Amino acid sequence: DKKINGFKIKNSYTNLILGGSNSFYSLSAEQLSEASEENWYNLSLSGEAYNNRNYYNFLRNNFLPEDRYKIKKIFYSSIYYYRKGSILSRKNSYKSIFGSYKYSIKPSFSGFTYIKRYLIHGSFLTSYPNQNSFGDIIFNPTTCNNKKIKEGYNIESFEIIYMDMMEKNNKLKELFPNAEIYFIFPSDY
Repeated sequence: DKKINGFKIKNSYTNLILGGSNSFYSLSAEQLSEASEENWYNLSLSGEAYNNRNYYNFLRNNFLPEDRYKIKKIFYSSIYYYRKGSILSRKNSYKSIFGSYKYSIKPSFSGFTYIKRYLIHGSFLTSYPNQNSFGDIIFNPTTCNNKKIKEGYNIESFEIIYMDMMEKNNKLKELFPNAEIYFIFPSDY
């Protein structure tokens, strides 16, 4: 809700940043707006909404058709191209947009996880990082800590990446018919 509400409040954006946490943490709509003199908003969602269907539905349900025609550019960045097997796993995923299984009686996290969250953060629930009016994260020393980066990358096969990009390109063109769509690959560090 926080992501789309920020967009709807201003409602003067003509360009979007889409993707997952890598684009949420690394691409700045504010800097793009200042550098290009165009209006950008970072509408990246955690885990890229856990599957493509969720992301497309989120975009379809939160934009009026006439507003979709106003979007001129989309930057899409996905870390899943660097995680072999993740693209196919996402295609078969039945997780909700929040990452939980839709019809599961098993909780997503153990009771100990909730207790740890409460002791460390004072809340049982995790919260999305604070963001500015462009949808960018407002960084602080705890959100900007490269010691948290532990994962190495194993790039997906080019054919699977290409098919995923073509699907996203076609679906995003259906949703935003006037938009130029650019795919941005995160740097490998």
